[in-house]
Amino acid sequence: MGNSETKVAIIGAGISGLTAAIRLEQEGFQTTLIDQNAHVGGRVVTDVQGNYILDRGFQVLLTSYPEARKHLNYDTLDLVYFHPGARVYKGGKSFLLGDALRKPQFLFSTLFFPFGSPKDKWKVFQLNTSLRSKSIEDIFSSPEKTTLEYLREKGFSRKIIEHFFKPFYGGIFLEPELETSSRMFEFVFKMFGEGHAALPLKGIQQVPDQLKEQLKNTEIKLTCRVEKQEGNTLTWIDAAGDSFQAAFDKVIYAGTTQEQLNGHGYDESQQWHSCNNVYFEYLEGNLQERLIGLIADPNALINNIHLVPNPQGGASKLLSVTLLKFPEVASATQAEAIRSELRRLCGIEAGKLIAHYVVKKALPVMEEFRYQLPTEAYVVNDQQLIAGDYLLYPSLNAAMHSGTAAAEACIQSAG
Repeated sequence: MGNSETKVAIIGAGISGLTAAIRLEQEGFQTTLIDQNAHVGGRVVTDVQGNYILDRGFQVLLTSYPEARKHLNYDTLDLVYFHPGARVYKGGKSFLLGDALRKPQFLFSTLFFPFGSPKDKWKVFQLNTSLRSKSIEDIFSSPEKTTLEYLREKGFSRKIIEHFFKPFYGGIFLEPELETSSRMFEFVFKMFGEGHAALPLKGIQQVPDQLKEQLKNTEIKLTCRVEKQEGNTLTWIDAAGDSFQAAFDKVIYAGTTQEQLNGHGYDESQQWHSCNNVYFEYLEGNLQERLIGLIADPNALINNIHLVPNPQGGASKLLSVTLLKFPEVASATQAEAIRSELRRLCGIEAGKLIAHYVVKKALPVMEEFRYQLPTEAYVVNDQQLIAGDYLLYPSLNAAMHSGTAAAEACIQSAG
């Protein structure tokens, strides 16, 4: 059977599903992409509310991601780059900390940052230098320990761990105790050091939308929920409730949609890191645009804040607030508590509540972090394959990598 006669269904139009479809289309496969959502991108999604651009969860694109550089055209994404630093809020005061080699304006404030000794700052420089020369493959083959253990072994003080590393990397990993693997820490630290954290001007969904635009022959079925697979026959239901069936030679379960289908290689006990993402009108304060604000208080509800780029321009500003912990109470009650904390800890006045997202499945909890897997790891059986960042490590880069790798496994098995 030639590639043009081989029919492949990809269940899940997230990042891994899209990159799998791109690779299969290049080889001439008849590919159908099915997703229960009304949009592509999976967990990478943006809502538009009037002039406001609302990402569901604070997600950034690290421009040094190897897979992102392969698959994306940064020029057409209209990227807004964050400054290489942060404003750290503590006890109603704030302090700037950043990479003075890349942004000299940070030099004075970083030298006098009160929660890190000169030894700490020198160790940050040394770590940056050493990881630049360490390959990603070597990072992911290094012995694993928690990030907290790693930082302590490197000799960082309790002060800089509590006031920078925990709020900053806790916000990235969505767990404030830094129990995430040291492999992930080294990888992310390296990516920050070699590139920039950026957001597309019109929201993070520009990333999957750009991937979708690369697909010319793939049939895309959105708002369709897959019900079952029997043999090579797939059954799905569309938004109107109508049922459809079709036969496919191969089925790739991309991302988390496989939970609906009783396994097929996916661990239904998969745990997730969650977060709350709340948007307010920004009235006043000292948080600059393109700078992340960190709340260095272990008892605070808020982990990080930033001003959202406004594609319309104008004077109105939108504040994004990320919380790693919060009881399940009404949004209005949460909003008042958040406003109070912003005022008390940051000197920031927040206005109208614009949106509130509870992101229950933000990042997969993982025990082992791997950069790549052998081809056979993506193959469940003769008909089924799997893809998703949960197989490697939680990130856009891993989602793209696994999608392409699953497609390559599909190509080999079809040959």
